[in-house]
Amino acid sequence: MSLQKLDDGTYLAPNLLDFAVVHYDKDGTVLKKLDTTVEGDQNRKIDNWPFTAIRTDNGHTRVTCTNGNRVIEFDADGKMVWTLTNADLPGEWLKDPCGAQVLPNGTYFRFLIAMLNFYVGMNSNSASANLSTRTSPSSV
Repeated sequence: MSLQKLDDGTYLAPNLLDFAVVHYDKDGTVLKKLDTTVEGDQNRKIDNWPFTAIRTDNGHTRVTCTNGNRVIEFDADGKMVWTLTNADLPGEWLKDPCGAQVLPNGTYFRFLIAMLNFYVGMNSNSASANLSTRTSPSSV
């Protein structure tokens, strides 16, 4: 899991088994919690555990959720504004996404690009993924 120290001296930390990304002040006080529970799954049968959380320049937070095979983006107010799941892809390409990095252009996570390149390379007969329709709001 990753801990990100933000420019203002606060911290962004995925709390795996708490199904949340927590924003802490420099003294450890909770400022905000971003809940990664899948909508409609109040009993948390889908293990949508946040593993990596990255704050982008516009104040959004991008999260990879291991085991739940999901990438989420929250806006600055903590509202979930974008998701990517295997249902959005032409196959089960998301398999336990963990580490991630925002590319300089902000468009995609590095893990996603590497994963797609590997998948397409290993499955040359598969259709190429059209991810242009799955670009997150912070990259527009």
